[in-house]
Amino acid sequence: MPIETVPTPYGYRCVLKDPISLEERRLWLEQIKAHADRPGFYGQLIDIRETVPDPAEAPQIAEGMAYVRSHGLRRSAVVVSSAKTALTIKQLAWQSGVLEWERYFDASQDPDWEQHAEGWIMQRIDPEH
Repeated sequence: MPIETVPTPYGYRCVLKDPISLEERRLWLEQIKAHADRPGFYGQLIDIRETVPDPAEAPQIAEGMAYVRSHGLRRSAVVVSSAKTALTIKQLAWQSGVLEWERYFDASQDPDWEQHAEGWIMQRIDPEH
């Protein structure tokens, strides 16, 4: 399955693996929006180590980021497999206004990425400071 979304104590965790069709990405975005429409604050962990963001989908990705932030997202952790992917996602986060609430974890450089990502989401332990 190219996209797996699992509920967690802090909100949800998504794992994306290529190849992902446009329809699968659209359905995933709808799932995320449905979760965001629930009352209260939540966090998300997005694991994109096994996918490469498609530049053609940048507007939809930025729209999704802005949507979840405006609907209760407190903190977001994005797990990547390279600095290049992190830069791409950071640019989208900046464009959508969520950069302040999102942190990036390069699994190729940090063997404890999961612990650090959850520390950011649940306890606001900022890996960048």
